[in-house]
Amino acid sequence: MELNKVIDTAKNYCNSISKINDFQQLPFEKRKRESSTILKKYPDKVGIIVQKSNTCYDDIELDKQKFLVPRNITMGQFLYIIRKRLKLKAEKAIYMFTESSSIPPTSFLISNIYNQNVNEDGFLYMYYTSESTFG
Repeated sequence: MELNKVIDTAKNYCNSISKINDFQQLPFEKRKRESSTILKKYPDKVGIIVQKSNTCYDDIELDKQKFLVPRNITMGQFLYIIRKRLKLKAEKAIYMFTESSSIPPTSFLISNIYNQNVNEDGFLYMYYTSESTFG
């Protein structure tokens, strides 16, 4: 398959993901206040809200949605943390998308992803889905 077709397919798939989660149901001012407090108290970290996408049919759930993550780790390192919390088997692949439906490269620093995709409330929203890679 041509690279552009793969990219278009991934973008269309990302656009089908629901963008609303429980945390976003809280009043905007409360979320904004919480993110401001976190950034002041921990200037070297960012708040990330992670939720299972509506297109993920596997029975995998995180035990929490909010993560306080160092700015200097890569997306690959963050994916490793999420995989461990999900207790995924080696044959399961996990994909994470930002609120803008982009798939960040694993080599990108969390600080770069945060700066490019931060929500108005000060949190970075990410969604995960999984797929069996071997049959």
